[in-house]
Amino acid sequence: MPATHIAEITDRMILDRLCQVRGVHVCWTGRMPREVERWTDAANEILPTLTPAIVCRQLEHHLMGDDAQHEIDMAISMACEPDDLPDGAMVELMF
Repeated sequence: MPATHIAEITDRMILDRLCQVRGVHVCWTGRMPREVERWTDAANEILPTLTPAIVCRQLEHHLMGDDAQHEIDMAISMACEPDDLPDGAMVELMF
């Protein structure tokens, strides 16, 4: 099931939001593994490669935000996740 507000989201909205993101940081719940900065560095390497099409693929997941912008933010966060990101970690956007 796609994001709740997916019908409202346009490529322009995604591109505008991508331009506002200044960086990302990996946050942890529970026990932090060693070398935690490795995943933040990897996520920051992914960020400049994102396009509206890549973010749209993440919107195909069941995202439930307060509005379209929150769902775009969640999709950007998910798109920045490195492949080997451990459980208990998530990517936080910095504006």
